[in-house]
Amino acid sequence: EENGQFIFTAKVEKWNNLKKQILISFKGDTVNVEHRLTNCGAFAIECAAWSSTAVKSGGVEIIPQCKKGEGLAANTVLALWPYTKLNDSRFTITDDYFLLAPNVDDETPFKIGYFVEQGWSGYLNNSILFKKHFGANVNANYPSYDANFETYTRSDFIELEAVGELVNLKPEQTVTHTETWSLKEVILDCEVNNEVLNKLL
Repeated sequence: EENGQFIFTAKVEKWNNLKKQILISFKGDTVNVEHRLTNCGAFAIECAAWSSTAVKSGGVEIIPQCKKGEGLAANTVLALWPYTKLNDSRFTITDDYFLLAPNVDDETPFKIGYFVEQGWSGYLNNSILFKKHFGANVNANYPSYDANFETYTRSDFIELEAVGELVNLKPEQTVTHTETWSLKEVILDCEVNNEVLNKLL
């Protein structure tokens, strides 16, 4: 602990000479989680910080759809993995959101990624809404077809994966990737749908 922050530092990884740190601090009703990558080697490394938050099944993940632009031009790219099936029963597309609900009886992996311009994702479970906010720099490059957010589920868990900017990290340089967590109690007396979510969020 240092200056109100909890700092976790891993040993420098031998194969890439990266030092990884997580700094956790509390501010009011939110938690700031800062991820740091430091290049301790002699050569530059192209890399991006990646922060995965795993939660248990029983709820539904909420990811806002891209709403920028208008007319006939495309406005986003959806990254798919070889095992992903868009007709997966756990995956729902509404007018404004992508919804993903893990299922303990389904061992099939599912993963998507894309640029979430709103810079947040959420997970609603047992009347508790968990939200994580992260960077969304339209002028930056991100891995996986410029996805600043990825999500993965299989069986009894789901991962909310915020992805940092792709950088050329020079020796002794450090890159940071920050996300903010919050919890909110919500009362729902109906099925989660697009209209309900727009009022809730």
